[in-house]
Amino acid sequence: PNGNTTHPPAKFYRVTTNSSEMKRCYCLVCIFALCVISQVGGSHFRGGTITWTPNGNTTHPYKVLFTFKLGWRRSTVHCDNSVITSRSLFGSGSWQCITGCGNSQFVNSASMYCTSYSEIEDWSQGERSFTYIFNSDGPFTVRCVRYI
Repeated sequence: PNGNTTHPPAKFYRVTTNSSEMKRCYCLVCIFALCVISQVGGSHFRGGTITWTPNGNTTHPYKVLFTFKLGWRRSTVHCDNSVITSRSLFGSGSWQCITGCGNSQFVNSASMYCTSYSEIEDWSQGERSFTYIFNSDGPFTVRCVRYI
């Protein structure tokens, strides 16, 4: 009647997460950040994306599925209809683990399958997926190095 409203006391809930899930998340954020800010000569790199998904099971709990798509100056990383039709890998370089993997640095080749190109605008684009089994729950840092 007097316009005052009483509210029930606030309830606070504690959210807990699995520590290994947080480590994996941190690892994947580091991978993404390094891929975005990795040193690449700006004259040939046109852009790209990378996604990753934990893909583990009881045999390989630290298995991760990576999918990447990269764009390049076509006159540097050549793609045409014959490369697309033959499903040949093009480009070079590698994905490497630079922290957290001990002596095992090579993760996978960075070659990819050409998906599209433009002769007039001088670009080519490709993509590929691969899996990698880490030796623990990390954190790790993975980056693409020495492309072309």
